[in-house]
Amino acid sequence: MKKILRSEYLPVLLLIAVNLVVGTLTLSHYGETWDEQNYYFYADQSLKAYAGLFQPGFIPTFDPTLRYYGPVFTMPAVLLWRAFPGIVISDFQHAINWLAFQAALVTFYLLARRWLDGWASFGATLLLAAQPLLWGHAFINPKDTPFMAGFLACIYSGLKMVDALDNMDSPPPGPERFTTDILRRDLAALRPSTRRLLAVLTAGGILAAAALAFLLNAAWPEIPPAFRDDASAAELTIYLRGLAAQLRGLSFLALFTWLILRWLALARLPFTRAALTGEASAYIRSVWRCLRHPAIFIAGLLLGLSLSIRLLAFAAAALVGLLLFLRHRADFLPALTAYGLVSLPVMYITWPYLWQEPLVRFLVALRVMANFPWPGRTLFDGTYYSPEMLPNHYLPTIWGIQLTEPLLALALLGLLCFMVLAWRRRLGRDLGPVISLWLLLPLSAILLAGPSLYDNARQLYFILPPLFLLTGLALQALFGWIRHKVPRAALLLLAALPGWIGIASLHPYQYIYYNRLVGGTTSVERRFELDYWGLSYRETAAYLNAELSQGARALVIGPEASLWRFTRPDIQVVGEAEAGDLPVPFHLVTLTRNDADLLYFPDAPVIFSVERQGATLSVVKLIEERQP
Repeated sequence: MKKILRSEYLPVLLLIAVNLVVGTLTLSHYGETWDEQNYYFYADQSLKAYAGLFQPGFIPTFDPTLRYYGPVFTMPAVLLWRAFPGIVISDFQHAINWLAFQAALVTFYLLARRWLDGWASFGATLLLAAQPLLWGHAFINPKDTPFMAGFLACIYSGLKMVDALDNMDSPPPGPERFTTDILRRDLAALRPSTRRLLAVLTAGGILAAAALAFLLNAAWPEIPPAFRDDASAAELTIYLRGLAAQLRGLSFLALFTWLILRWLALARLPFTRAALTGEASAYIRSVWRCLRHPAIFIAGLLLGLSLSIRLLAFAAAALVGLLLFLRHRADFLPALTAYGLVSLPVMYITWPYLWQEPLVRFLVALRVMANFPWPGRTLFDGTYYSPEMLPNHYLPTIWGIQLTEPLLALALLGLLCFMVLAWRRRLGRDLGPVISLWLLLPLSAILLAGPSLYDNARQLYFILPPLFLLTGLALQALFGWIRHKVPRAALLLLAALPGWIGIASLHPYQYIYYNRLVGGTTSVERRFELDYWGLSYRETAAYLNAELSQGARALVIGPEASLWRFTRPDIQVVGEAEAGDLPVPFHLVTLTRNDADLLYFPDAPVIFSVERQGATLSVVKLIEERQP
């Protein structure tokens, strides 16, 4: 017992335990977001694709937008709902999201301990957990919060992989490496006539290989039209399909050319053959040695699963690959090959959309996700913008008013500490590249190039953890002056207090939090986005269930599933497309997003509204007569 109480992991484990209790008690308070119904439909399509492997003639279909994401994180919720259909499916998903956030907190703490002491690491983790913005998204967001957790896991496991190579036994010395001198030695041993004959046979063999590759590529069976996917990004898909055919032809050419050279030329060049064969064997042994190491296998597995959430996980792989190259140049290629041999099959297996045309669909998804085509508008400082027209300062402004003030102050102090330590060359190993490439470089690129963002930049939450690492640097510097535990604990509690107040006062809409730099959530109505995902429709549904008579009608503007999921079965819920056929009287349910509450039936009385801290999120209006 004493060993447990003295463990450095006890504070973070207690934090996770408290979070799990609070999450269990409040899980059912959170509504369903705008996109969730489509995600469940897409996950169901993906699960049917697995069953279709055993059904001849089965033709898989996938959501035309969401297929560019992997479904790995929403399929478990659908499976659980199939097993327990009496429970709301979004509650299953929110529980999974919440568990992923707890895993992210543990991973962040372990990552911070590479460079910070226990107090600073826990303090940074506590502030990460105490952000109302992230607390809210930790329940409701099936994409960005899990991806943040996956990205963190990729960075941490990738660094552990790099560390593991420090302790791996060096491979035994290989055979003599191939050089042009070896080739000259072999050629010098041949008679001139034999050299000429060998050159002619080799050239002829390569031409024969090219012809065979062309014929085989031409005869390669085409994907049946039923399996083709040209519904969106059609021009790009068709272009890449032709490119993939060319790459396949080049692969055939390389294979057949190697076989020709192996059988004709290398058979008469013994020293060259021995050197090339030895190098290839040594490389394969090195890759196998890496594949067998648990740290490399786990890193590849986590990368593959993260790729099946968002392809941007390749950015984590790039950072890990750079650190791998800087620290282990001799083992770089074998380790990177093993990393890919684990991660890419995991991504492929867990993403059924890729199965039919892996290369083409992968490249299309990569291109689409690089600049996702979102058609809506974003409210920023009282003005509506299209995503590509947002001002360059959008991201730092949004984060500056949605994160708590103590965090911002500590992060600025941490950035100063980071620069001083870098100048003095006293940064911990790998900390400089991690913070620079994970946070500072993306932020600089967005500031210079301009963002194409929406929904308060939730897509970029995966670059927030290094901001908390900077906070940890600041706390470590402060704790150098504050030696006693009580004032240290008091400082952490004071730093976390504004976040806890926001979490409690905005529940269950913590994701609409704004700090006092902009006047708080009370002051941002119709200036910045509030309930852009329609969470308040669950609370609205509770009002309708209690107040509406049998067979009443409700017209919903926005996400229909976010309302009908929670209303009584006898209440007729229709969307905007069916509004013309809806007889009066009926109830209008709308968000305040895009000023919809002002645009639809502006003269109708508001009989109910969902509010937090004086900001209105959604309203219910009684419509007794049609307006001209």
